[in-house]
Amino acid sequence: MLAEKVETESELQEARHLGYTYFQGYFFCKPSIVSGRDIPAGRTACLQLLKACAAPELDYDHIESIFNQEPALTYRLLRFLNSPMLPFRAEIHSVRHAVILLGERDFRRWVSIVALVMIAANKPPELIRTALTRAYFCEELARPFGLSKSSSELFLMGMLSIADALLDRPMTQVLSELSLSPEIHSALNGGGGTFDGIYRAQSPF
Repeated sequence: MLAEKVETESELQEARHLGYTYFQGYFFCKPSIVSGRDIPAGRTACLQLLKACAAPELDYDHIESIFNQEPALTYRLLRFLNSPMLPFRAEIHSVRHAVILLGERDFRRWVSIVALVMIAANKPPELIRTALTRAYFCEELARPFGLSKSSSELFLMGMLSIADALLDRPMTQVLSELSLSPEIHSALNGGGGTFDGIYRAQSPF
């Protein structure tokens, strides 16, 4: 059953208590604004990873340096990749090893997903699902919109489309602290641009 118009944490808990398994409402994309605080260091590292994985060419040294700054990120990535549910025959024991076994495309995806999960700690799991749904949807629209070369950037844009809710900060502040491509920045800031059509298409999800 689907519970619609979930606007608050108490309404979410009540719906779960009543047996609902699907939820929809502004609550899942609404930030709880906390003024006067910086983004915690761990979350900043995760955002840096998302940006690095959206670059046209991966800078493996830079990515490794981010992981080295946050050991929890490395632990979470390796635990994910060595899960019995994933079909890797060899145990993955380092970031470089992950690149070799996964290939660049899947490496980008898995690192982005791990970063997202860590950013969304203490948030409702539905928020993670929303971010991933938007990310994959934007990526799928790359070809129809003639933007196949920008699929990784579009994946990142979909994930960051609810960054304000993930970080409890206004979107303008989140964007001011990230060095994103002009196309992503413009779309997320409501300024139109090349990615605007795809951004607007994913908004209902």
